[in-house]
Amino acid sequence: MESGGDRVLRSRCQAIPKMPTFPDLDNSLDGECNQKQHQQGNGGNHVSSNGKIEVEHVISKKLQLKRKAEYLKSDLMHQFDSQVNDFMDSLIEESASLEPALVPAVFSPPLSDKERSKLGSFRPPHGQGKLFVSRRSLLDELFEVNHIRTIYHMFIALLILFILSTLVVDVIDEGRLVLHFDLLVYAFGQFPLVVCTWICMFLSVLLVPYTLFRLWSQTQSGSCSHPRLCSVLFGSAFLLYQALGVGFLPTYVVVTNSFPPASCFIIILEQVRLMMKAHSFVRENVPRVLTWAKEKTSPRPVVPQVSQYIYFLFAPTLIYRDKYPRNPVIRWGYVATKLLQVLGCLFYAYYVFVRLCILSSTASEC
Repeated sequence: MESGGDRVLRSRCQAIPKMPTFPDLDNSLDGECNQKQHQQGNGGNHVSSNGKIEVEHVISKKLQLKRKAEYLKSDLMHQFDSQVNDFMDSLIEESASLEPALVPAVFSPPLSDKERSKLGSFRPPHGQGKLFVSRRSLLDELFEVNHIRTIYHMFIALLILFILSTLVVDVIDEGRLVLHFDLLVYAFGQFPLVVCTWICMFLSVLLVPYTLFRLWSQTQSGSCSHPRLCSVLFGSAFLLYQALGVGFLPTYVVVTNSFPPASCFIIILEQVRLMMKAHSFVRENVPRVLTWAKEKTSPRPVVPQVSQYIYFLFAPTLIYRDKYPRNPVIRWGYVATKLLQVLGCLFYAYYVFVRLCILSSTASEC
């Protein structure tokens, strides 16, 4: 007969889960107990006369404990890895089972057949090359991602901190607000000469390549008895203009007048941009005239208008087309936002140089 206390004790013992067994640990523990009993049976041979445990016995016990800890560590890491792998597999299965409609449309959807037919007029003149499509810019699409917007907001916060720290330092040191932009004035020095140089470059790129191309297209209509010789002459004149008029002269002006960094960048970058614009205009329109010279589909070769060429010189692309897909309305708010971003980047670079470069070098010299 079992009493009530025995039944309760037995039920509680059955409810306790069994701990995982480790064979190596059990064997090591049994060996340690047997060794301890054997040592006690031998009359305490490992105990010295002064009652202290020998050094070798202490070292052996520490090594055993270290092996036990390593075994437990490896077993726990194995279990953790298996659980993480199971979790990742289930997460991948759940993400794969989601419907495409639930995924946010971060990037532009593919075009329909109707939209593709509307964009037929934006194909290159001679049937080859890139097709321009009305779509959002890459930065606008990236800013739809939360992580990219977080990074963008972090940089805005850093810019505000730079401005506030500069104002606080000026108030503490000078007792007033010191709004000196000496670095910007130096970087954009000789700005009137920069503007004059850019105007000369732009007018030359507007007049010379277009005039040469128009005269060359007339020679291909039969007015010249040696069209190949005319092509060589006009091509040589265009290459000479590209090398001297756009390549050498702006560089000579920059070096002779010792432009500061920002002014130098304006001239050099505009020089490269206008050279590539002129090259693209000639490269995209020459095959059209050559095709017309072979087929004679119209009485005159199709030459782009001056307004189309002027628009191409300001368009943010390096591939010429007669038409580009455009928005029906100019978004002036979008333009103002991008202008503020450009000014923000300019002041961001200014405060980085002033607070982190110039002040650090001044402090190191002192």
